[in-house]
Amino acid sequence: MKKYVNDNQLLRVKYEHIVQDPTAELKRICRFLNVEFEKDMLNFANHVYYITNGNDMRFSKSFKIRPDTVAV
Repeated sequence: MKKYVNDNQLLRVKYEHIVQDPTAELKRICRFLNVEFEKDMLNFANHVYYITNGNDMRFSKSFKIRPDTVAV
C-alpha cells in the first residue's frame, strides 16, 4: 500500500487501540479525516449502520467496545 499511497494519506488503525482507548483513537481518526469529533460518535449502538465483518458487537446494545477474544 505504501508504494501507491503517500504517508500523509494513510492512517493505520489498530482494533486493539480502539478497545484500549476508544475516545483517543476516534479523535485521532477524526483529526486525520479533518472531521470534528463528537462524543456521540462513540454511541454506535444508537445509530443505523451497516453489517460488516467482525465480532457480533453490532447486534449488542452495549456501548462497550471489547476485544474479539472476550466471550459474550
